[in-house]
Amino acid sequence: MAVTSLSGLIKTCRHNVLKSVADQDVKIADKLGIKDLKVIKQDKFTRVEEGLEKEISEAEKLLDGVTSELKAKKLEATTELQRHLNCLEKAVADRAEDAKDRLVSPIDPDARAGKKEHKNWVGYKGHMVIEETSEIITAIETTPANTDDGGQLKPLLCQQEQTHDIIPQELSGDKGYDRGANLEYLEDKDITGYISLSTKMNKEGKDLFTVDDFIYDEANETLTCPGGCTAPYRRFATFRNDKHQRNGDIFQFSPSQCNACELKSLCHKSNRGRSVSISFYDGCYRKMKQRMESEEGKEVYRRRYKIEHKVADLARWCGMRRCRYRGLCRAKIHTLLSAIAANIKRMAKLLWEIPEIPPPKPAMAT
Repeated sequence: MAVTSLSGLIKTCRHNVLKSVADQDVKIADKLGIKDLKVIKQDKFTRVEEGLEKEISEAEKLLDGVTSELKAKKLEATTELQRHLNCLEKAVADRAEDAKDRLVSPIDPDARAGKKEHKNWVGYKGHMVIEETSEIITAIETTPANTDDGGQLKPLLCQQEQTHDIIPQELSGDKGYDRGANLEYLEDKDITGYISLSTKMNKEGKDLFTVDDFIYDEANETLTCPGGCTAPYRRFATFRNDKHQRNGDIFQFSPSQCNACELKSLCHKSNRGRSVSISFYDGCYRKMKQRMESEEGKEVYRRRYKIEHKVADLARWCGMRRCRYRGLCRAKIHTLLSAIAANIKRMAKLLWEIPEIPPPKPAMAT
């Protein structure tokens, strides 16, 4: 599935609305402009947003026109018409630069554009829990491709517990699952987690001190910098980003402390005192960081190749590379069937694999 341009997407959505109107009343469709609208391949796949403002204006006129006809009861709000109207409204709303959860296809309104490292795709994403030793998939979920991995950890573990009555003793995951809420959930469930943590950066420079270089005393609620100074001021705050929000504290060092410190050039560049944000989940992060730096944590991370091997098997041999269906509900069926096929293959191998027979011992002369 290719990502269309916004102008081409709006034009296609307009065409779908007018086609649904024509199915009910051709004269109304003519009045709303179906004869003047022609969708060509170049409109769909162009990367240059030519005529975008015109398309938006025409789309708004069409939405107003269809709404008037519905109120006058000259048109019926059928399921198909309502679906195409929703797509058109969504496409128009997505013109904003800060718009999130953008529509990418009027044919499959549930699909979204996903990105992971240097890989981009359009469609859906499969999340799963895999038992490391047997390589059996014990829980699976399907979401639009732009869904954050971190939000799926708790639902997957709950699904596994409800379906199989399994609460794992240990669990490993990549950086996509390093949310503070996830780390706290694992502690509450007495699950030893091995979650890779994202590298923390200082916004003023990659070589400057980060929050990990400061010593936080949770019992006394104090923060000490690498130079040995303790922050004299603290205030409660809520931190928000594109994906979630969390509570915590902001510790503020005074300008006199920072300007007199020999390590200031390694900490920050302003003349004001350094401020450091400490998340409510900071204790969970620090415990996980210490665990991942241990020999046991490194060994667990080395064993993750088994999981990557399973994911590759699903993509190559079990149909997970490309979804055959449109719509989130059907995509969930597709990933479930792929997981079942992978599990059957694995179970067959475990049950009927020829055991390794040790070579016979050499005869002993007597």
